[in-house]
Amino acid sequence: MKNAYCGTYYNEMYLRNLLARNAAPVFAKKKPAGLLTIWKYHFQDFDFLDYLEENKSSLLGGCSYEIILETPLYYQLFYYQKKEVEHVIREIKSSYLLSEYAKKDELKEQIMHLKEKLQSFYILGKEFPHEIGLFLGYPVWDVEGFIKHNGENYKLCGYWKVYDDLPGAIKKFREYDLLKTESVKRFQQDFERNNHKKI
Repeated sequence: MKNAYCGTYYNEMYLRNLLARNAAPVFAKKKPAGLLTIWKYHFQDFDFLDYLEENKSSLLGGCSYEIILETPLYYQLFYYQKKEVEHVIREIKSSYLLSEYAKKDELKEQIMHLKEKLQSFYILGKEFPHEIGLFLGYPVWDVEGFIKHNGENYKLCGYWKVYDDLPGAIKKFREYDLLKTESVKRFQQDFERNNHKKI
């Protein structure tokens, strides 16, 4: 029983560390969604999907989530603020990248369509769904610029590749960095406090 507890505890710390380093802008509702790779070898001693569902409130800070891709080695966890993603999609629905999604009335249906396209890319080698960047909050001009330039000739590479509005992107990147720094600091303090209690 002790070994199972230790395994669960350190698996949870791995996951919380990942979220602290990546998810803070989404948790703070400054970014609509995030995508996180969860390597399966960290969760060999119990069912990660059951664990995530049972602990989603404490782990994901009120975000919804979808396992948008599963491979033999990893899960791709798409976590999102429902209202924020709906707002983003509504604001840029005229983009040609979202023409297929305009036929879907509900966000859940749109995410399922995105999931199908991502799986088709991975399994069948079909075109990568670059519109995933729009769901993640990347500016439409940068997603379209990435496609136009095949990922080259960008002005800055940070949370995404920037093709236009460089000052706006730099401001946003700094905001995300600050949120992540504070999140990691809180995680480290909690980790040290919890481990101190175990000694």
